[in-house]
Amino acid sequence: MPRSLIRRLLSRDSAPLLAVLLWSVALLLSTSTTTHPTLRWLISIPYLVFAPGYGLLTLLKGTREIDVTEGLALSLGLSLCLVGLMGLVLSLTPVGVTSSSVAASVTAFTLGALTASAYLRRLRGAR
Repeated sequence: MPRSLIRRLLSRDSAPLLAVLLWSVALLLSTSTTTHPTLRWLISIPYLVFAPGYGLLTLLKGTREIDVTEGLALSLGLSLCLVGLMGLVLSLTPVGVTSSSVAASVTAFTLGALTASAYLRRLRGAR
C-alpha cells in the first residue's frame, strides 16, 4: 500500500469513519450470528449510546473544539435522542424494530453524518 493511502485512511477525517465502520460490521455480525446475549450487549450498547451522537456532534460543531468530557456528555444525550427517534420511525415502517434494522439505521445515520462532516471540513480547508 502506498504511504499516501495509509495517511488518508488514518487522517483526522477518516479515522472516525473507519472505526465506526469496523464497529458496525462487528455489531451487525453479532446481531445476526451470535447466540450469546452477553457478547451482543457488550458490542451494541456502547455503539448505540455513543456513535450516532458523536456523528451528529462532529457534523454540528464545525471547526469549534470541544472538551473530551463535554463531547462525551453531548454524544450520550444526542445518541439517546436519536436512537429513540430512529426506533419510532422504524416502528412505522414495514420492516419494524428488530436488532438488525436498528443496527443498520444507526450505522447508516452515523456514517452519513461523519461523511458529511469530513466533506464540510475539507471544503472549509480548501478556502
